[in-house]
Amino acid sequence: MEEPYNWSETNSGLIAVATLIAYALALPFTTTSDRLAAYLTKRNNGIRESEMRLGVLLFPMLIAPAGLVVFGFTAERNLHWIGYFAGVAMDQFASYWYFTFTLAYAVDSYYANTSEMLIAMNLGKQAISFGMSLYLLDWVLEHGYAVVIAGIFGAVLLANNLAVIIFMIWGKRIRRFTANSWLGRLHQRTATVGMTH
Repeated sequence: MEEPYNWSETNSGLIAVATLIAYALALPFTTTSDRLAAYLTKRNNGIRESEMRLGVLLFPMLIAPAGLVVFGFTAERNLHWIGYFAGVAMDQFASYWYFTFTLAYAVDSYYANTSEMLIAMNLGKQAISFGMSLYLLDWVLEHGYAVVIAGIFGAVLLANNLAVIIFMIWGKRIRRFTANSWLGRLHQRTATVGMTH
């Protein structure tokens, strides 16, 4: 057993417990997006708009980037294992919210082409993950954990999370624009009949 983890290499997978705890803490909030949307729909004379559910993402918006800062500086300074644990837990807690509620927003916005949209979202997410992790070790060795994890990855995640504000303000206009674009017209021809919610 070596510092700073104070556990053997065979026990290093225990960091996944942080994710389990984070998801368990986030799980009770799963209905908040629907409840907020229902409340705002009632206030809007029964007219529902997809963006009504996005307000709940303001709470976890900064938690995930802060988790990367905690993780990055813990790794950079060889601090106690609880820093790694807390960083992962913070990141995963907020990720649960973003994965769940942005998917619900997307389905609300483009319900007629759900399968195509899900494929596109997953391809984009995986491409970004691959691109950012391809040279991760090289970047860390060259610049350090704090710069790469806390700085670069934290900034990219913060920019991603702040995009929710763009969709809260201009989401309806974006949906109208995409519906009238060449891509929207293409999907109108391929939309599955009866595939609504």
